[in-house]
Amino acid sequence: MKIEIDNYKCPSWNESNRAIHWAVRSVIRDEMKSLFLACLYSQYTRAELKKLGEELKKPVDIKIEAYFKLSNRRDPDNLFVKPILDGIVKAGIFTDDNGDVIDSLTLRAIRKMPSDKIIIYINE
Repeated sequence: MKIEIDNYKCPSWNESNRAIHWAVRSVIRDEMKSLFLACLYSQYTRAELKKLGEELKKPVDIKIEAYFKLSNRRDPDNLFVKPILDGIVKAGIFTDDNGDVIDSLTLRAIRKMPSDKIIIYINE
């Protein structure tokens, strides 16, 4: 399964955690989760997502690639991906995002790309 979120810059955990009030961080997290869900629902129907969730043999491997237009150095371990995992659960693909469901999570930050975007791969 492949999910693309075009024209969106994946926030850095450092940026979202640095001297920002917890309520503002919460808004950033909720906006990212909403954007992810809207993108997911534009690519799949709710029935398709439910069926995919039922058919996936768990645990799965998730790979998240964040593409950045700018050439600034990016640390993959600082990508703020919790809202993406929460969105996958909210969409009904998984019942939870614990170790029984997700075996591995790979993060990749790619710089100097034509546009900002995020691609999520869910593989059995």
